[in-house]
Amino acid sequence: MSVLTKIKRAVRGDVKLTTVVREALRRSRASLQQRKERASLDENKPLAFRRPFDRMSPEQRREAMREYRRLQEDPPAAPAPKRRLRLS
Repeated sequence: MSVLTKIKRAVRGDVKLTTVVREALRRSRASLQQRKERASLDENKPLAFRRPFDRMSPEQRREAMREYRRLQEDPPAAPAPKRRLRLS
């Protein structure tokens, strides 16, 4: 949808003015964040992991990711019910 069409919708009253302003702010913030990220790509900073990964060795992190991916591909089956319900 073109910008002109969006402005026309806002003027007609299809969209609230506050919604238009909030969306414009959101887009400008996202654009600024994207520019900052792209500018920082040339910097060689080490990765910052969160807990519990920050305390793991690279081998342990690799194994944890492999286990996570394995569980995503083949989730464990649901446990069987302990007793059956009688329907009368």
